[in-house]
Amino acid sequence: MENDPTYLETRYARLETELIRKDRERELEKDRFRAELQARYDQKVEELQKLQHNIEASRDEFENSVRQRLERQREDDEKALAIQKENLKHYERQLFERFQRMVDQHKKLAEAEMEA
Repeated sequence: MENDPTYLETRYARLETELIRKDRERELEKDRFRAELQARYDQKVEELQKLQHNIEASRDEFENSVRQRLERQREDDEKALAIQKENLKHYERQLFERFQRMVDQHKKLAEAEMEA
C-alpha cells in the first residue's frame, strides 16, 4: 500500500493541500496581526495628536494668563507711578509753601529791624 502510486499521489496531494492551507492560515494570521498593529499604531498617533493639541492649548492658555498678569501689573505700576508723581507734586507744593513762609518771615524780620 505504501508503494502504491495512487496512494502516494493521494498522500502527496493531501500533504500539499495541507501545506497550502497552513500557508494561507499563516498569511491570514500575519494579515490580522498587521491590521491589529496598524490599528494600535493609528490609535497611538491619535492619542499623541490629542496630547499635542492639549499641550498647545495649555501653552496658549498659560501664555495668555502670563500676558494678562503682566498687563495688570503694568497697569498697577502705572497707577502707582501716577500716585507717586501726585504725592511728589503735593510734597513739592508743601515745601514751596514752607519756603515761601520762611521768606515772608525773613522779610518781616528784616523790615522790623529796619524800622527799629
